[in-house]
Amino acid sequence: MLTQCPKCQKTQKIPDPYRGREVKCLHCKEPFTASDWVEPQIRTQCPRCKYVQQASESLINKSAKCANCGGKFVVYRYFPKPEPPPKPEPPPKPEPPPKPEQPALCGVLLFFAWMILIISLLAIIPSGGVSLAGLIPAALLGWAAEVLRLLASKK
Repeated sequence: MLTQCPKCQKTQKIPDPYRGREVKCLHCKEPFTASDWVEPQIRTQCPRCKYVQQASESLINKSAKCANCGGKFVVYRYFPKPEPPPKPEPPPKPEPPPKPEQPALCGVLLFFAWMILIISLLAIIPSGGVSLAGLIPAALLGWAAEVLRLLASKK
């Protein structure tokens, strides 16, 4: 008969006349009563409903009924697939290098507005206001003055 040591859980074969008697475990050498044996259980899975259940080791390669769906299947040891290791988190993206500072748009507009005003004044003053002033349209001078006014109000 088969018996199982309660201390080391190893299964061992002993002659039937020793059932109910004190015996020594062949593996750990501890004494135990041979009638303490419980038939070893295995885990098996129903191929129909995928239910994992306990079954007697003596049922391996034999037909059994699923406790969940009632379907018949051949009992095999169930070894669950190991879960894949978690994926490592991707490394953080490197920060882009700082962009070289470019003059702000209002700075550029301010520069051009002043340049237009200076050029127009230089063109008007030496000529007495007649000849070169006609080359710079009044609308352009008005735009430059408006840009200067807006920029001054934002500060």
